[in-house]
Amino acid sequence: MDAAREKVMEQVRRHFKPELLNRLDEIVVFDPLSHEQLRRVARLQMKDVAKRLAERGIALGVTDAALDYVLAESYDPVYGARPIRKWLEKKVVTEMSKMLIREEIDENSTVYIEAGSRDLFIVWKKMAGW
Repeated sequence: MDAAREKVMEQVRRHFKPELLNRLDEIVVFDPLSHEQLRRVARLQMKDVAKRLAERGIALGVTDAALDYVLAESYDPVYGARPIRKWLEKKVVTEMSKMLIREEIDENSTVYIEAGSRDLFIVWKKMAGW
């Protein structure tokens, strides 16, 4: 870790003038996130989607394979986990919104997000007893 920090600081000193560097209180070097940490981030982002669906009486289920697919499509080592939310909004939330508008998803149902070999699948089923 110390060797990596020194390499980063070497690059920082090459690109920025000492006047700017003297104004900084601290420079933090982050370790890359592990796949499991990224999966937890994606799951947290999906929980936000689940809360919005719950307001309509819709439950959400997401497989680990679906989360892995989301990460494969959205994660960028340069930007870290930031693109995950944007990708989910664009690909998952937009598609589910269209399905709700077309009345393809009923209230009081469960929506499952599963991964195929090349795409995500959004499937739903009516809850028993409704």
